[in-house]
Amino acid sequence: MKVAILDDYQRLALEYADWKSLPGAEVRVFHEPLRSTEQAAKALEPFEIVCLMRERTPFGRALIDKLPNLKFVSLTGARSPSLDTAALKERGIPVSNTRSAGGGGSTVELTWGLIIAAARGLAKGERNMRAGKWHQDLGPGFALAGRRLGLLGLGNIGARVAAIGKAFGMECIAWSQNLTDEKAQAAGVVEERKKLQHRQLGTGGFEFPGPWGVSVSRNITSSKEKGIGAWSDDEIKRAITQGIRKDGSKLKPPMGFHYYATVTPADLDAIVAYLRTVPAKE
Repeated sequence: MKVAILDDYQRLALEYADWKSLPGAEVRVFHEPLRSTEQAAKALEPFEIVCLMRERTPFGRALIDKLPNLKFVSLTGARSPSLDTAALKERGIPVSNTRSAGGGGSTVELTWGLIIAAARGLAKGERNMRAGKWHQDLGPGFALAGRRLGLLGLGNIGARVAAIGKAFGMECIAWSQNLTDEKAQAAGVVEERKKLQHRQLGTGGFEFPGPWGVSVSRNITSSKEKGIGAWSDDEIKRAITQGIRKDGSKLKPPMGFHYYATVTPADLDAIVAYLRTVPAKE
């Protein structure tokens, strides 16, 4: 029986389980990423068992179909969007998984580590220090108090990130297609869709309600001469989901349009509403 452990970049996998307790198992650890479906198929073809690190090597149908010896898949974590469980089910291949190690606590901590590092330029400061420099070429940084923190999702992790943001004195705003007024109030955040309410003005620009009253702003959709200013909401949505401009020409997206096509109507409404708020470059 051959067992493959993928993407063990830190070289820790062999320390976290008693692999010797598997009689007759030949265990191989892949420390470097398999960078294509073809490379992965060639490397993994002889293995019956594959152990995946969550959301590292994509394990889709195209790869699964090229692994005739595959009989079992193990996954770190409870779920992985890059694992095609339907393709595995069709072949009768079971999937096991581990539980979350800390209920999302490590994710919350890492999130705030990155936010603070970005606000204060810690990565560059650390490199400067090691190079014998001091404040050369470092930006001034900024405090988080009084800033606005935007959260996509307000579940277990998002709510805990918001709690820390509030402790820093930040205004916390959240958006989710499942977010309710009750959940937002319980977490002490503002529901983002309430910030996106607007009324178009005949002279161009939009009128927005806010905490300090009503303000008027020109934005990237206000100009009728250039950009998407002359586009209707439906034309903007078609550009997002189908890659078709107002004049019928094709857009080149950052990822395939089959991903954009799954955007919900509520999401599209929120995207268009957001575009109506982005300030114009005069």
